[in-house]
Amino acid sequence: MKYHDLIDSLCCRTNFSDDNVDNFQCDVDLFFHEWLKLVGMKGLTNYIFMLGSGHVSFYLHKWRNLYKYSQQGWETLNSMLNSFFFSHTQHGGYKSGGGPTSKVDPITLWLQRLLPFCTGEADEFLYALTFR
Repeated sequence: MKYHDLIDSLCCRTNFSDDNVDNFQCDVDLFFHEWLKLVGMKGLTNYIFMLGSGHVSFYLHKWRNLYKYSQQGWETLNSMLNSFFFSHTQHGGYKSGGGPTSKVDPITLWLQRLLPFCTGEADEFLYALTFR
């Protein structure tokens, strides 16, 4: 089994049964031994070690599903906020009157404008305006 296939199986949104976890660990063991034969100890990265040592299987037994603990959504939001801040604000510059501006205000206003579109509320509102 390939590393990519192992990681894909971890991204499954359904809960693992004990048999699924045991089968997963058997596949990991086969991969782990082949990997060590191929690249030796130099190829033993943190993720490969966590798989081969059984840490991931331990967490699967404990929590049944690791997908729900994924941080990809937060990372995506952080990336959006960084892009907005560095592309569409003055980075907390100064007002024309001489006082400093807030770094948080432009992001807060942008998120307030974005929220109705993310929740679907804007669709209903715009539909009501269009088809009165």
